[in-house]
Amino acid sequence: LNLSAGINMFGRIVTLVVFFSSIYIYFTFGMDEILSVSLLWEELGVSFLTSLPFFFRDENGKCMYSSILSMVGIFLYINAVVFLAGFVFEWYDLARPMMLVAMFLTILFVYIVVTIITYMLDKQSADEINKRLSARRKNGW
Repeated sequence: LNLSAGINMFGRIVTLVVFFSSIYIYFTFGMDEILSVSLLWEELGVSFLTSLPFFFRDENGKCMYSSILSMVGIFLYINAVVFLAGFVFEWYDLARPMMLVAMFLTILFVYIVVTIITYMLDKQSADEINKRLSARRKNGW
């Protein structure tokens, strides 16, 4: 169980879901749409469900292909959760296919941005660790 990674991912996902769903709602329903507070609870719940794989993900020792396969699997899982929740919570109208396309694009954008942010933060962390290790080696441990 990787509690820290899961909580961090949940925070990133919630932030971006609220941001991108605001854009989605604006273009799909218009600026004057009045929404229930239950939408926020729905988004929090779906964000938690989509962050679940990151609580149990272990990237140590994985090869590149395994990591890519894992990312594709998680992306498919996220799509399944969001589209199922969208159906249950009536976030879109099946008679309007463009809403489904917009939903998919929203999922894709959130996934890409979260992945980029995570990569940048992980790279920054790795660079910092490598810098400390290099300094230790120079000082003879």
